[in-house]
Amino acid sequence: MKFMRSPVESTRRALLSRALLSFVLLLAVSIPVSRDLLGQTQPLLTVTKTPYESFNSSVDFVNVISIGNAALVSVTSVNRDSGADSTSAIVAASPAPAVVGGTSKVVFRVQGGASGQTHNVSVRASNTSTGETYEGVIQLVIQ
Repeated sequence: MKFMRSPVESTRRALLSRALLSFVLLLAVSIPVSRDLLGQTQPLLTVTKTPYESFNSSVDFVNVISIGNAALVSVTSVNRDSGADSTSAIVAASPAPAVVGGTSKVVFRVQGGASGQTHNVSVRASNTSTGETYEGVIQLVIQ
C-alpha cells in the first residue's frame, strides 16, 4: 500500500515551508553581523543575479542602530575567487549608496559582474550617538 498525501496536505506543507524560509530570510537581513568560529564575517544573505541585471539591495541595521542614528561608512565589494576589489564593477555609483531617511537601512545598487563569479558586498555603518560600527555582508552570485 502506497501512502499518498492529499492535495490539501501538500499545499499546507508547501505554504509552511515558504513561511519558514521567509522568516529565516527576515532574520538574516535584520541581523547585521554574523561571525564564524574563527571570527570571520559571514554573509547574511545570498543574492543571485545575471550580469545584465541592476537592482537595489539593502542591509537594515535596526537591531543594533536606533532609527535615525545610522551613518553610512562604506559599501565595498570583493571578488571571492581572486580577492580583488570589485567595488567599481559591482556597486553602482549612481544612485549612490545611502541611509534611507528616518531608518537604519543602507540602500545600494548592485550591477554587472560575469557569469560564474561570486562577490562579497560589505556594508559598513556607524551609530552616530554611540560611535559603534557595524558590518553586514551580502554574498552576490552572478549566474
